[in-house]
Amino acid sequence: MDLGLITDTWGDVPYTYALLGSDNTTPAYDHQENIYNIIQQLLSDGISDLNKNSPLQPGQDDFIYNGDLLLWQRAAYVLKARYYNHLSNIDIQGSALKALSALDQNGFTAISEDAQFAFGTTQTTANPWYQFVNQRGDIRMGHYLIHLMDSIQDPRLPVYAEKNGNGNYSGSPAGNPDATASLMGSLYASIDSKIPLVTYTEAKFIEAECSFRMNDFSRSATAYNEAIKSSLSKSVVSDSSFVSLFANETAITITVEKIMTQKYIAMFTQSEVWSDYRRTGYPLLNPAAGNFTGNVIPTRLYYPLCEKSFNTLHVPSDDFLTSHIWWDQ
Repeated sequence: MDLGLITDTWGDVPYTYALLGSDNTTPAYDHQENIYNIIQQLLSDGISDLNKNSPLQPGQDDFIYNGDLLLWQRAAYVLKARYYNHLSNIDIQGSALKALSALDQNGFTAISEDAQFAFGTTQTTANPWYQFVNQRGDIRMGHYLIHLMDSIQDPRLPVYAEKNGNGNYSGSPAGNPDATASLMGSLYASIDSKIPLVTYTEAKFIEAECSFRMNDFSRSATAYNEAIKSSLSKSVVSDSSFVSLFANETAITITVEKIMTQKYIAMFTQSEVWSDYRRTGYPLLNPAAGNFTGNVIPTRLYYPLCEKSFNTLHVPSDDFLTSHIWWDQ
């Protein structure tokens, strides 16, 4: 998952010749296509290892699953589906078929199986979003998300965000900071809020998108409806009217835009929504005001200065915020 996050942020990155310490302090970069093959192999190897007999067994030292190896395997299969799905513009149907196969083989079956990191109720064990809001508080909720959720009367809004000083929910427009806008809400910014890593909700949205690409619109709609319902359950909210309006799609009414827009809401705080936007163009975002990228929303980050300074020979020359990484065709 970390390797996926790194390559999805920068594209080509060191791996094969990295992590060798003083034996190689200037490692060559792997092409992102190779990195993606490595990710799938690492996940397959991990699943295989978990199926082997061993005298060692994790327990309370496992902060995610308390030693439940079956759940680790399920998480690995959903991650395989995630990274197959990222290749939607490289291999439209092949990527969808592989992602669905991974989910069907042994993916998550309920939100109780989510891979998430739990935090404590003391300042030294606190959730990092809680620490950020309470120690700094200089970043506010975004206008696009707040406006979107408010416009559809999304019942998750009160736990996603706090009300501002005027008793309303408001967001800061990109490029025009508003220090009076809403802070993060209790769902993610309480002292012991859990941080989601890979979830049942994500799995159902992947199933919905991939089924749509395979022209199985009935399965797509069913998975989409379940994804929204599971997100509401995870947020500990319920609203039958909202479900009737937004989680009641059919094979006739389901669209990619609906899938990706609702996934954007459900996966708030997770970097996957940036990958989704780059792949699909949804949701329909606007560049930040005063941007210097030619009104193009960034598609990657600059390589770190330490790499440019000390690994100059190998850092790719196409180092721009609007360069397209391999799978972002």
